[in-house]
Amino acid sequence: MIITESGIEKLRDPYILVEEDIIYLYGSYNTFYRNTSGRLDSGWEKIDITVDWPEDFEGDPWAPEVHKYGGAYYMFTTYRSSVTHLRGSVIFRAENPDGPFLRHTQGQITPRDWSCIDATLYIDKENRPWLVFVNEWVNTPDGVGRFAAARLSDDLKKLITEPKELFRADDFSWTDKQVTDGCFMYRTQNGGLLMLWSNFTPKNYYATALVRSDNGEIDGKWSHDKLLFSNELSGNYDGGHGMIFKFKGKLWLSIHSPNSAQEDRKEMPVFIPLKEENGSLVCE
Repeated sequence: MIITESGIEKLRDPYILVEEDIIYLYGSYNTFYRNTSGRLDSGWEKIDITVDWPEDFEGDPWAPEVHKYGGAYYMFTTYRSSVTHLRGSVIFRAENPDGPFLRHTQGQITPRDWSCIDATLYIDKENRPWLVFVNEWVNTPDGVGRFAAARLSDDLKKLITEPKELFRADDFSWTDKQVTDGCFMYRTQNGGLLMLWSNFTPKNYYATALVRSDNGEIDGKWSHDKLLFSNELSGNYDGGHGMIFKFKGKLWLSIHSPNSAQEDRKEMPVFIPLKEENGSLVCE
């Protein structure tokens, strides 16, 4: 397995957007980088990006993703509300990848009585937008995390359907914790629909897996496809909260690794080349 280290220490939940040969990296706690070097292992320049947080912002600015949609750039991210004291998903809008990102939704758009994180954008085969997100284990009745999805309005301002549960953290035998983390959707060349997500193995290592929809859509039945990245597969570090981007014509997996700092290495974004194989993905 080929692992490219970014060299950016202590940055978690890295999300990559490549726009006109410029690489933008968005991370938790309002940490942002730009790279014009044409490389992934160097050339990262820390930048300031303005995010116009709502009045009830209390903390936990986690896992920002920036998606290009309808000619603008939308940041899907998380914050804790000073009103509910729960985390929830919010969307901001900008004209450029480096902002400023202005308020687009009226604060959190996920259910007010749920703790929700790690929202991502999914566009279905009929070109309709969806919000896919974590219903966090810290606030579920049985302490088990779930993934949920709901239709977004075409202008991405609000949910227009009730959230539908996709699957639970304990649905699959490889998992050991009740965590659901880091969802990201990927359409295969043969029309299949995969989701990346992360949890912990029985040996307490953070890992990234793939699940597959049986009908190629968000409302299908989801089943385990494979472990995509783990310390057993890498031969060294664990890692998770994955997303997929294309750079110089090649697919790449972005994760933070290791999940907990080691004596010789802090957690940082790392990048692993991917390829499609038999309707799924494998790390090279």
